[in-house]
Amino acid sequence: MGKLELEKKYEDQVLKCSRCGFCRTICPTFEAKDFLESYGARGRMILLKAVDEGKIQLNQIQSDQSLVDRIFTCTLCGACMETCPSKVDYIATMEAARAGLVKLGLAPPDFDEFGKMTLEKGNVLGQDNARRMKWASKLDNIKVNEPAETLYFVGCNVMRPRVRPMATAAGKVLQAANVDFAVMGEDEWCCGLVFINTGHLDVAKEFAKHNIELIEKINPKRIVTICPGCAQAIQHYEHLVGWNPGDIQIIHAVEYIAELLDQGKFTFTKEFNGGSKVAYHDPCELGRQMGVFDAPRKILNAIPGLEWVELENNKELSHCCGGGSGLQGIDTELAREVANYRLKEVQDAGADVLVTACPTCRSNFLDTIKQNNLAIKVMDIHEILAQALE
Repeated sequence: MGKLELEKKYEDQVLKCSRCGFCRTICPTFEAKDFLESYGARGRMILLKAVDEGKIQLNQIQSDQSLVDRIFTCTLCGACMETCPSKVDYIATMEAARAGLVKLGLAPPDFDEFGKMTLEKGNVLGQDNARRMKWASKLDNIKVNEPAETLYFVGCNVMRPRVRPMATAAGKVLQAANVDFAVMGEDEWCCGLVFINTGHLDVAKEFAKHNIELIEKINPKRIVTICPGCAQAIQHYEHLVGWNPGDIQIIHAVEYIAELLDQGKFTFTKEFNGGSKVAYHDPCELGRQMGVFDAPRKILNAIPGLEWVELENNKELSHCCGGGSGLQGIDTELAREVANYRLKEVQDAGADVLVTACPTCRSNFLDTIKQNNLAIKVMDIHEILAQALE
């Protein structure tokens, strides 16, 4: 067994951690694991330091499994970075550590096979990629791989029946604003973020190269996604494979729709009737990591008849949904336990509808609500918009 290799800039981040413990007040997996140190951000940095100093040997099966479990069960939500006085780049350091463990053959079980399957199928669900266009069955005149000002990158999650309405709703909104947009159709492949997050960079690079070829064919001014992870991944292609996006704007749909609202592109004719009180959940990738807080709130404020509230932990300090960074597949029980804490906030706020702008958040919340038989409805912000336009 070789040594875990980290670039010096990441070794420096490990040493930069002052072990103050401020991150313990906000780390979702630390909380969900009954405050076990090794499941918190500080604990994970201590583990990496111990590995670097040889105090944890990577040739002992038990220590290998425990280390992999701790490093790969972080959701990479970034909440710890909001409270860190030393400003440790925790997310990048964890991703680098995971990439190093993958090189050593130490990754969560079945993840290598998962990568091969995703490359073969073009999506993380292992389904026929032709199913990507089911969301568009009720929409007319969708351009596929044709030049357009806007590329609508729909993502893998739209192949799930529960997520498909999100993609349809966003498409309806773009059409209502007369946006010239195209999609990649069944030629679109996974954005690759889950493989960037989990250190399987060779797999992620294959997805990036494939998608870049299609992006350059469509030649858009902007790329719009309904999944924050997809937007992050495409933004990461420059670092991953050296792609220069030039002047292409890569944004989440709520950012673009908020711009269209400002331009007076919409007229709302229908009041919201989806529930008595709505709570908005800031997805970690969209909010903390991309800095998009105002756009979804502007959209919610524009919907007639919609009463919404902020959750106790919101914006930069929003509580993670639990589904990020592949945790739903690595440790489903932990992912749902993290979601429980957020859903308790929804109940405490007196809301019966939880609105988000991320398909991963939506899926993990729905699974957790079903498991615990909770009376909470989950909606995507694009669905609310589309209903108000009807």
